[in-house]
Amino acid sequence: MWILIKPVMLLCAFNFIISTGSIAFAGDPITTEQHFQIAQRYKSDGDKADKNAVASYRDAATRGHTLAQERLGFMYENGRGIARDYKKAIGWYRKAAAQGHIIARERLGFLYEHGLGVSQDIKLAHAWYAKANGQTNSREVPKYGDVATGYRRDFISALNAAGLGDANAQQRLGAMFEHGKGVIANHQQAFSWYRKSAEQGHPDGQNSLGNMYKNANGAPEDFAQAAKWYRKAASQGHVDAQFSLGNLHNILWRYGDGVPEDMPQAIGWYIKAADQGHAGAQYELANMYRIGDGTAVDDRLAEHWYRKAAEQGDSGGQLMLGDMYISGQGVTRDFQKALEWKRKAAEQGDAFAQTELAFMHENGDGVPQDQGAAVAWLKKAAMQDDADAQFYLAERLEQGNGIAKNPDEAAGWFYKATQLGNSGLLYREQDQWDNETLMAFQTLLRNAGYYTGTIDGETGPGTKAAIKELCDCRFGG
Repeated sequence: MWILIKPVMLLCAFNFIISTGSIAFAGDPITTEQHFQIAQRYKSDGDKADKNAVASYRDAATRGHTLAQERLGFMYENGRGIARDYKKAIGWYRKAAAQGHIIARERLGFLYEHGLGVSQDIKLAHAWYAKANGQTNSREVPKYGDVATGYRRDFISALNAAGLGDANAQQRLGAMFEHGKGVIANHQQAFSWYRKSAEQGHPDGQNSLGNMYKNANGAPEDFAQAAKWYRKAASQGHVDAQFSLGNLHNILWRYGDGVPEDMPQAIGWYIKAADQGHAGAQYELANMYRIGDGTAVDDRLAEHWYRKAAEQGDSGGQLMLGDMYISGQGVTRDFQKALEWKRKAAEQGDAFAQTELAFMHENGDGVPQDQGAAVAWLKKAAMQDDADAQFYLAERLEQGNGIAKNPDEAAGWFYKATQLGNSGLLYREQDQWDNETLMAFQTLLRNAGYYTGTIDGETGPGTKAAIKELCDCRFGG
Protein backbone atom coordinates (compact mmCIF):
# COMPACT_ATOMS: atom_id res chain seq x y z
CA MET A 1 0.00 0.00 0.00
CA TRP A 2 2.80 2.42 0.85
CA ILE A 3 4.42 1.85 -2.53
CA LEU A 4 1.15 2.80 -4.25
CA ILE A 5 0.38 5.86 -2.17
CA LYS A 6 3.85 7.34 -1.83
CA PRO A 7 4.15 8.79 -5.40
CA VAL A 8 0.72 10.43 -5.06
CA MET A 9 1.69 11.96 -1.71
CA LEU A 10 4.91 13.27 -3.15
CA LEU A 11 3.07 14.82 -6.09
CA CYS A 12 0.57 16.53 -3.77
CA ALA A 13 3.37 17.84 -1.61
CA PHE A 14 5.19 19.16 -4.68
CA ASN A 15 2.05 20.93 -5.91
CA PHE A 16 1.54 22.48 -2.46
CA ILE A 17 5.12 23.75 -2.38
CA ILE A 18 4.90 25.26 -5.85
CA SER A 19 1.49 26.86 -5.28
CA THR A 20 2.15 28.36 -1.87
CA GLY A 21 5.82 29.13 -1.91
CA SER A 22 5.84 28.27 1.79
CA ILE A 23 8.71 25.80 1.41
CA ALA A 24 11.81 26.21 -0.73
CA PHE A 25 14.31 23.73 -2.07
CA ALA A 26 17.71 23.77 -0.46
CA GLY A 27 19.90 26.39 -2.04
CA ASP A 28 16.86 28.27 -3.43
CA PRO A 29 15.33 30.13 -0.47
CA ILE A 30 12.26 32.33 -0.89
CA THR A 31 13.22 35.93 -0.44
CA THR A 32 11.52 38.31 1.97
CA GLU A 33 9.99 40.16 -0.98
CA GLN A 34 8.59 36.91 -2.37
CA HIS A 35 6.87 36.22 0.96
CA PHE A 36 5.28 39.65 0.78
CA GLN A 37 4.12 39.17 -2.82
CA ILE A 38 2.68 35.76 -1.94
CA ALA A 39 0.67 37.43 0.82
CA GLN A 40 -0.54 40.09 -1.61
CA ARG A 41 -1.74 37.42 -4.04
CA TYR A 42 -3.58 35.60 -1.26
CA LYS A 43 -5.22 38.84 -0.13
CA SER A 44 -6.45 39.63 -3.64
CA ASP A 45 -8.09 36.22 -3.85
CA GLY A 46 -10.73 37.27 -1.33
CA ASP A 47 -11.48 36.92 2.35
CA LYS A 48 -11.17 33.14 2.33
CA ALA A 49 -7.46 33.54 1.70
CA ASP A 50 -6.87 36.05 4.50
CA LYS A 51 -5.50 33.40 6.88
CA ASN A 52 -2.89 32.40 4.35
CA ALA A 53 -2.08 36.05 3.68
CA VAL A 54 -1.46 36.62 7.40
CA ALA A 55 1.00 33.74 7.51
CA SER A 56 2.97 35.05 4.54
CA TYR A 57 2.89 38.64 5.76
CA ARG A 58 4.30 37.38 9.05
CA ASP A 59 7.10 35.54 7.27
CA ALA A 60 8.13 38.74 5.50
CA ALA A 61 7.47 41.04 8.46
CA THR A 62 9.65 39.09 10.86
CA ARG A 63 12.48 39.51 8.36
CA GLY A 64 12.09 43.28 8.46
CA HIS A 65 9.93 43.88 5.37
CA THR A 66 8.38 47.32 6.04
CA LEU A 67 5.24 46.97 3.87
CA ALA A 68 4.56 43.51 5.30
CA GLN A 69 4.82 44.89 8.84
CA GLU A 70 2.26 47.56 8.05
CA ARG A 71 -0.02 45.04 6.32
CA LEU A 72 0.22 42.64 9.26
CA GLY A 73 -0.71 45.51 11.56
CA PHE A 74 -3.71 46.17 9.29
CA MET A 75 -4.80 42.52 9.49
CA TYR A 76 -4.64 42.58 13.29
CA GLU A 77 -6.41 45.94 13.49
CA ASN A 78 -9.31 44.81 11.31
CA GLY A 79 -9.51 41.15 12.29
CA ARG A 80 -8.75 39.98 8.75
CA GLY A 81 -7.61 36.36 8.72
CA ILE A 82 -6.83 36.48 12.43
CA ALA A 83 -8.54 37.57 15.65
CA ARG A 84 -8.61 41.35 16.03
CA ASP A 85 -5.86 42.46 18.39
CA TYR A 86 -5.14 46.18 18.60
CA LYS A 87 -2.06 45.69 20.77
CA LYS A 88 -0.41 43.43 18.20
CA ALA A 89 -1.48 45.83 15.47
CA ILE A 90 0.31 48.62 17.31
CA GLY A 91 3.41 46.45 17.67
CA TRP A 92 3.68 45.84 13.94
CA TYR A 93 2.76 49.41 13.04
CA ARG A 94 5.59 50.59 15.32
CA LYS A 95 8.09 48.42 13.47
CA ALA A 96 6.96 49.78 10.11
CA ALA A 97 6.79 53.36 11.42
CA ALA A 98 10.36 53.11 12.69
CA GLN A 99 11.38 52.42 9.10
CA GLY A 100 9.54 55.52 7.86
CA HIS A 101 6.25 53.96 6.73
CA ILE A 102 3.74 56.84 6.49
CA ILE A 103 0.52 54.82 6.75
CA ALA A 104 1.81 52.98 9.82
CA ARG A 105 2.51 56.32 11.48
CA GLU A 106 -0.94 57.59 10.56
CA ARG A 107 -2.59 54.42 11.95
CA LEU A 108 -0.64 54.77 15.20
CA GLY A 109 -1.98 58.29 15.50
CA PHE A 110 -5.53 57.01 14.96
CA LEU A 111 -5.21 54.19 17.52
CA TYR A 112 -3.78 56.51 20.17
CA GLU A 113 -6.43 59.12 19.39
CA HIS A 114 -9.26 56.64 19.97
CA GLY A 115 -7.63 54.58 22.73
CA LEU A 116 -7.67 51.31 20.80
CA GLY A 117 -5.18 48.82 22.26
CA VAL A 118 -3.58 51.57 24.32
CA SER A 119 -4.66 54.22 26.78
CA GLN A 120 -6.02 57.20 24.90
CA ASP A 121 -3.27 59.78 24.47
CA ILE A 122 -4.18 62.74 22.29
CA LYS A 123 -0.75 64.32 22.62
CA LEU A 124 0.98 61.16 21.38
CA ALA A 125 -1.64 60.77 18.65
CA HIS A 126 -0.82 64.24 17.38
CA ALA A 127 2.88 63.40 17.48
CA TRP A 128 2.35 60.37 15.22
CA TYR A 129 0.11 62.36 12.89
CA ALA A 130 2.79 65.02 12.70
CA LYS A 131 5.40 62.40 11.74
CA ALA A 132 3.11 61.20 8.97
CA ASN A 133 2.25 64.73 7.86
CA GLY A 134 5.90 65.69 7.71
CA GLN A 135 6.23 63.39 4.71
CA THR A 136 3.28 64.92 2.84
CA ASN A 137 3.66 67.16 -0.17
CA SER A 138 1.44 69.99 1.09
CA ARG A 139 1.34 71.50 -2.41
CA GLU A 140 -1.28 68.85 -3.25
CA VAL A 141 -3.77 70.22 -0.72
CA PRO A 142 -4.90 73.45 -2.47
CA LYS A 143 -6.28 71.59 -5.48
CA TYR A 144 -9.02 70.21 -3.24
CA GLY A 145 -10.19 73.69 -2.22
CA ASP A 146 -10.04 75.49 1.08
CA VAL A 147 -9.34 73.24 4.05
CA ALA A 148 -10.53 74.53 7.43
CA THR A 149 -7.68 75.31 9.80
CA GLY A 150 -8.90 72.95 12.50
CA TYR A 151 -9.13 70.08 10.02
CA ARG A 152 -5.93 70.66 8.05
CA ARG A 153 -3.85 68.12 9.96
CA ASP A 154 -6.53 65.42 9.72
CA PHE A 155 -7.12 66.15 6.03
CA ILE A 156 -3.43 66.05 5.13
CA SER A 157 -2.96 62.88 7.14
CA ALA A 158 -5.91 61.17 5.47
CA LEU A 159 -4.91 62.41 2.00
CA ASN A 160 -1.36 61.21 2.48
CA ALA A 161 -2.34 57.74 3.68
CA ALA A 162 -5.18 57.42 1.16
CA GLY A 163 -2.87 58.24 -1.70
CA LEU A 164 -0.58 55.42 -0.59
CA GLY A 165 -3.43 52.91 -0.58
CA ASP A 166 -4.68 52.88 3.02
CA ALA A 167 -8.33 51.78 2.77
CA ASN A 168 -9.27 53.28 6.16
CA ALA A 169 -7.89 56.66 5.14
CA GLN A 170 -9.61 56.47 1.74
CA GLN A 171 -12.95 55.86 3.42
CA ARG A 172 -12.34 58.66 5.92
CA LEU A 173 -11.35 61.05 3.14
CA GLY A 174 -14.48 60.10 1.21
CA ALA A 175 -16.60 60.97 4.26
CA MET A 176 -14.89 64.35 4.62
CA PHE A 177 -15.70 65.19 1.00
CA GLU A 178 -19.24 63.82 1.18
CA HIS A 179 -20.24 65.76 4.28
CA GLY A 180 -18.05 68.81 3.75
CA LYS A 181 -16.20 68.17 7.00
CA GLY A 182 -13.28 70.57 7.02
CA VAL A 183 -13.24 70.78 3.22
CA ILE A 184 -15.64 71.98 0.52
CA ALA A 185 -18.17 69.20 -0.14
CA ASN A 186 -17.41 67.38 -3.37
CA HIS A 187 -19.48 64.30 -4.07
CA GLN A 188 -17.42 63.24 -7.07
CA GLN A 189 -14.29 63.21 -4.90
CA ALA A 190 -16.21 61.35 -2.20
CA PHE A 191 -17.34 58.75 -4.70
CA SER A 192 -13.80 58.31 -6.03
CA TRP A 193 -12.25 57.75 -2.59
CA TYR A 194 -15.08 55.50 -1.43
CA ARG A 195 -14.57 53.34 -4.52
CA LYS A 196 -10.84 53.01 -3.84
CA SER A 197 -11.60 51.95 -0.27
CA ALA A 198 -14.42 49.62 -1.31
CA GLU A 199 -12.31 47.87 -3.94
CA GLN A 200 -9.83 47.00 -1.19
CA GLY A 201 -12.60 45.28 0.76
CA HIS A 202 -13.23 48.01 3.35
CA PRO A 203 -16.82 47.44 4.61
CA ASP A 204 -17.48 51.10 5.48
CA GLY A 205 -16.23 52.14 2.06
CA GLN A 206 -18.45 49.52 0.40
CA ASN A 207 -21.51 50.65 2.35
CA SER A 208 -20.82 54.30 1.57
CA LEU A 209 -20.38 53.49 -2.12
CA GLY A 210 -23.69 51.63 -2.07
CA ASN A 211 -25.35 54.70 -0.55
CA MET A 212 -23.97 56.94 -3.28
CA TYR A 213 -25.31 54.69 -6.03
CA LYS A 214 -28.71 54.42 -4.31
CA ASN A 215 -29.04 58.15 -3.70
CA ALA A 216 -27.50 59.26 -7.03
CA ASN A 217 -24.95 61.14 -4.95
CA GLY A 218 -21.74 61.64 -6.90
CA ALA A 219 -22.72 58.83 -9.27
CA PRO A 220 -25.67 57.98 -11.53
CA GLU A 221 -28.55 56.27 -9.74
CA ASP A 222 -27.93 52.53 -10.03
CA PHE A 223 -29.73 50.20 -7.64
CA ALA A 224 -28.03 47.08 -8.97
CA GLN A 225 -24.63 48.60 -8.18
CA ALA A 226 -25.92 49.74 -4.78
CA ALA A 227 -27.03 46.18 -4.01
CA LYS A 228 -23.67 44.80 -5.18
CA TRP A 229 -21.67 46.97 -2.79
CA TYR A 230 -24.14 46.62 0.07
CA ARG A 231 -23.86 42.85 -0.30
CA LYS A 232 -20.08 42.96 -0.07
CA ALA A 233 -20.24 45.04 3.12
CA ALA A 234 -23.17 43.07 4.54
CA SER A 235 -21.29 39.81 4.06
CA GLN A 236 -18.60 41.23 6.34
CA GLY A 237 -21.20 41.95 9.02
CA HIS A 238 -21.75 45.65 8.28
CA VAL A 239 -25.08 46.28 10.01
CA ASP A 240 -26.17 49.35 8.02
CA ALA A 241 -25.45 47.56 4.75
CA GLN A 242 -27.48 44.57 5.90
CA PHE A 243 -30.42 46.87 6.66
CA SER A 244 -30.11 48.69 3.33
CA LEU A 245 -29.90 45.41 1.43
CA GLY A 246 -33.06 44.24 3.19
CA ASN A 247 -34.78 47.46 2.11
CA LEU A 248 -33.73 47.02 -1.51
CA HIS A 249 -35.36 43.58 -1.64
CA ASN A 250 -38.47 44.62 0.32
CA ILE A 251 -41.31 45.62 -2.02
CA LEU A 252 -42.49 48.27 0.46
CA TRP A 253 -39.08 49.96 0.31
CA ARG A 254 -38.02 49.32 -3.27
CA TYR A 255 -36.44 52.35 -4.85
CA GLY A 256 -36.35 51.36 -8.51
CA ASP A 257 -35.32 48.83 -11.12
CA GLY A 258 -32.31 46.57 -10.98
CA VAL A 259 -33.07 44.76 -7.72
CA PRO A 260 -35.80 42.09 -7.69
CA GLU A 261 -38.42 41.87 -4.99
CA ASP A 262 -37.27 39.03 -2.79
CA MET A 263 -38.99 38.90 0.57
CA PRO A 264 -37.03 35.90 1.93
CA GLN A 265 -33.80 37.80 1.22
CA ALA A 266 -35.23 40.95 2.77
CA ILE A 267 -36.17 39.05 5.92
CA GLY A 268 -32.81 37.28 6.04
CA TRP A 269 -30.86 40.54 5.92
CA TYR A 270 -33.20 42.24 8.37
CA ILE A 271 -32.66 39.38 10.82
CA LYS A 272 -28.88 39.73 10.54
CA ALA A 273 -29.08 43.47 11.19
CA ALA A 274 -31.72 43.10 13.90
CA ASP A 275 -29.59 40.55 15.74
CA GLN A 276 -26.84 43.18 15.81
CA GLY A 277 -29.23 45.68 17.40
CA HIS A 278 -30.23 47.77 14.38
CA ALA A 279 -33.49 49.43 15.47
CA GLY A 280 -34.68 50.10 11.92
CA ALA A 281 -34.25 46.46 10.97
CA GLN A 282 -36.02 45.37 14.14
CA TYR A 283 -38.95 47.63 13.28
CA GLU A 284 -39.21 46.42 9.66
CA LEU A 285 -38.94 42.81 10.75
CA ALA A 286 -41.75 43.34 13.27
CA ASN A 287 -43.94 44.84 10.53
CA MET A 288 -43.41 41.79 8.33
CA TYR A 289 -44.32 39.37 11.12
CA ARG A 290 -47.33 41.46 12.12
CA ILE A 291 -48.98 41.50 8.69
CA GLY A 292 -47.47 38.31 7.25
CA ASP A 293 -45.48 40.09 4.55
CA GLY A 294 -43.15 37.46 3.08
CA THR A 295 -43.62 35.22 6.10
CA ALA A 296 -46.35 33.72 8.25
CA VAL A 297 -48.13 36.08 10.64
CA ASP A 298 -46.52 35.76 14.05
CA ASP A 299 -47.80 38.19 16.69
CA ARG A 300 -45.28 36.96 19.24
CA LEU A 301 -42.30 37.74 17.01
CA ALA A 302 -43.85 41.04 15.94
CA GLU A 303 -44.17 42.10 19.57
CA HIS A 304 -40.65 40.86 20.31
CA TRP A 305 -39.02 42.97 17.57
CA TYR A 306 -41.20 46.06 18.13
CA ARG A 307 -40.16 45.95 21.78
CA LYS A 308 -36.47 45.62 20.85
CA ALA A 309 -36.76 48.68 18.60
CA ALA A 310 -38.89 50.58 21.12
CA GLU A 311 -36.44 49.99 23.96
CA GLN A 312 -33.73 51.59 21.82
CA GLY A 313 -35.87 54.69 21.45
CA ASP A 314 -37.23 53.98 17.97
CA SER A 315 -40.45 56.01 17.78
CA GLY A 316 -42.00 53.71 15.18
CA GLY A 317 -41.45 50.71 17.41
CA GLN A 318 -42.88 52.57 20.38
CA LEU A 319 -45.95 53.62 18.42
CA MET A 320 -46.66 50.12 17.09
CA LEU A 321 -46.05 48.50 20.45
CA GLY A 322 -48.66 50.88 21.81
CA ASP A 323 -51.06 49.76 19.06
CA MET A 324 -50.50 46.12 19.99
CA TYR A 325 -51.42 46.88 23.60
CA ILE A 326 -54.60 48.60 22.42
CA SER A 327 -55.65 45.70 20.17
CA GLY A 328 -54.33 42.92 22.41
CA GLN A 329 -52.35 41.56 19.46
CA GLY A 330 -49.47 39.45 20.76
CA VAL A 331 -49.87 40.90 24.26
CA THR A 332 -52.55 41.26 26.91
CA ARG A 333 -54.69 44.30 26.15
CA ASP A 334 -53.55 47.20 28.33
CA PHE A 335 -54.50 50.83 27.60
CA GLN A 336 -52.14 52.14 30.25
CA LYS A 337 -49.10 50.50 28.63
CA ALA A 338 -50.35 51.61 25.24
CA LEU A 339 -50.44 55.18 26.51
CA GLU A 340 -46.93 54.90 27.98
CA TRP A 341 -45.41 53.74 24.68
CA LYS A 342 -47.31 56.20 22.53
CA ARG A 343 -46.29 59.01 24.86
CA LYS A 344 -42.62 58.01 24.49
CA ALA A 345 -42.97 58.25 20.70
CA ALA A 346 -44.89 61.52 20.91
CA GLU A 347 -42.32 63.09 23.23
CA GLN A 348 -39.63 62.28 20.65
CA GLY A 349 -41.54 64.39 18.14
CA ASP A 350 -43.30 61.63 16.19
CA ALA A 351 -46.20 63.57 14.64
CA PHE A 352 -48.33 60.47 14.04
CA ALA A 353 -47.94 59.44 17.68
CA GLN A 354 -48.81 62.96 18.79
CA THR A 355 -52.02 62.84 16.73
CA GLU A 356 -52.96 59.43 18.10
CA LEU A 357 -52.26 60.60 21.64
CA ALA A 358 -54.55 63.56 21.01
CA PHE A 359 -57.42 61.23 20.12
CA MET A 360 -56.73 59.06 23.16
CA HIS A 361 -57.14 62.16 25.34
CA GLU A 362 -60.18 63.28 23.40
CA ASN A 363 -61.94 59.92 23.72
CA GLY A 364 -60.66 58.98 27.18
CA ASP A 365 -58.93 55.81 25.94
CA GLY A 366 -56.73 54.67 28.84
CA VAL A 367 -56.45 58.24 30.10
CA PRO A 368 -58.90 60.77 31.56
CA GLN A 369 -60.81 62.62 28.86
CA ASP A 370 -59.09 65.98 28.35
CA GLN A 371 -59.91 68.15 25.33
CA GLY A 372 -57.22 70.66 26.24
CA ALA A 373 -54.51 67.98 26.21
CA ALA A 374 -55.89 66.68 22.91
CA VAL A 375 -55.54 70.12 21.32
CA ALA A 376 -52.04 70.57 22.78
CA TRP A 377 -50.83 67.35 21.13
CA LEU A 378 -52.53 68.25 17.84
CA LYS A 379 -50.68 71.58 17.87
CA LYS A 380 -47.33 69.82 18.28
CA ALA A 381 -48.05 67.59 15.30
CA ALA A 382 -49.47 70.45 13.23
CA MET A 383 -46.31 72.51 13.79
CA GLN A 384 -44.38 69.66 12.14
CA ASP A 385 -46.44 70.02 8.94
CA ASP A 386 -48.53 66.95 9.60
CA ALA A 387 -51.47 67.71 7.30
CA ASP A 388 -53.99 65.53 9.14
CA ALA A 389 -53.14 67.11 12.50
CA GLN A 390 -53.48 70.55 10.93
CA PHE A 391 -56.93 69.66 9.62
CA TYR A 392 -58.10 68.25 12.97
CA LEU A 393 -56.74 71.29 14.79
CA ALA A 394 -58.56 73.60 12.38
CA GLU A 395 -61.83 71.77 13.08
CA ARG A 396 -61.42 72.32 16.82
CA LEU A 397 -60.58 75.99 16.37
CA GLU A 398 -63.59 76.34 14.10
CA GLN A 399 -65.93 74.73 16.64
CA GLY A 400 -64.30 75.97 19.85
CA ASN A 401 -63.76 72.38 20.97
CA GLY A 402 -61.10 72.22 23.72
CA ILE A 403 -59.84 75.64 22.70
CA ALA A 404 -61.31 79.11 22.19
CA LYS A 405 -63.10 79.51 18.88
CA ASN A 406 -60.91 81.36 16.38
CA PRO A 407 -62.18 81.54 12.76
CA ASP A 408 -59.05 83.21 11.38
CA GLU A 409 -56.67 80.69 12.94
CA ALA A 410 -58.94 77.82 11.90
CA ALA A 411 -58.91 79.08 8.31
CA GLY A 412 -55.12 79.33 8.40
CA TRP A 413 -54.73 75.69 9.48
CA PHE A 414 -57.31 74.52 6.91
CA TYR A 415 -55.27 76.35 4.27
CA LYS A 416 -51.96 74.74 5.36
CA ALA A 417 -53.50 71.26 5.59
CA THR A 418 -55.07 71.53 2.12
CA GLN A 419 -51.85 72.88 0.63
CA LEU A 420 -49.99 69.86 2.04
CA GLY A 421 -52.42 67.46 0.38
CA ASN A 422 -55.23 66.87 2.90
CA SER A 423 -58.36 66.58 0.75
CA GLY A 424 -60.93 66.88 3.56
CA LEU A 425 -62.30 70.23 2.38
CA LEU A 426 -63.07 68.86 -1.08
CA TYR A 427 -65.93 66.86 0.43
CA ARG A 428 -67.25 69.48 2.87
CA GLU A 429 -70.79 70.68 2.35
CA GLN A 430 -72.17 74.09 3.24
CA ASP A 431 -73.77 72.98 6.50
CA GLN A 432 -70.45 71.65 7.81
CA TRP A 433 -68.76 75.04 7.69
CA ASP A 434 -68.82 77.77 10.29
CA ASN A 435 -69.69 80.86 8.24
CA GLU A 436 -66.97 83.11 9.71
CA THR A 437 -64.31 80.43 9.18
CA LEU A 438 -65.36 79.91 5.55
CA MET A 439 -65.23 83.63 4.86
CA ALA A 440 -61.75 83.86 6.41
CA PHE A 441 -60.70 80.86 4.29
CA GLN A 442 -62.09 82.46 1.11
CA THR A 443 -60.07 85.56 1.91
CA LEU A 444 -56.88 83.49 2.13
CA LEU A 445 -57.71 81.82 -1.19
CA ARG A 446 -58.29 85.18 -2.87
CA ASN A 447 -55.11 86.71 -1.44
CA ALA A 448 -53.14 83.77 -2.87
CA GLY A 449 -54.74 84.12 -6.31
CA TYR A 450 -56.85 80.94 -6.22
CA TYR A 451 -60.25 82.62 -5.84
CA THR A 452 -61.75 85.66 -7.54
CA GLY A 453 -65.30 85.45 -6.27
CA THR A 454 -67.18 87.19 -3.49
CA ILE A 455 -66.30 86.65 0.16
CA ASP A 456 -69.77 85.35 0.93
CA GLY A 457 -69.31 82.26 3.11
CA GLU A 458 -70.84 80.07 0.38
CA THR A 459 -69.35 76.80 -0.92
CA GLY A 460 -70.19 77.53 -4.52
CA PRO A 461 -68.39 76.25 -7.65
CA GLY A 462 -65.75 78.98 -7.42
CA THR A 463 -64.82 78.12 -3.84
CA LYS A 464 -64.69 74.39 -4.57
CA ALA A 465 -62.54 74.94 -7.66
CA ALA A 466 -60.14 77.09 -5.60
CA ILE A 467 -59.90 74.40 -2.91
CA LYS A 468 -59.10 71.77 -5.53
CA GLU A 469 -56.46 73.98 -7.12
CA LEU A 470 -54.88 74.65 -3.73
CA CYS A 471 -54.78 70.92 -2.96
CA ASP A 472 -53.37 70.14 -6.42
CA CYS A 473 -50.77 72.92 -6.47
CA ARG A 474 -48.24 70.78 -4.61
CA PHE A 475 -49.09 67.29 -5.82
CA GLY A 476 -50.22 67.98 -9.38
CA GLY A 477 -53.73 66.53 -9.26
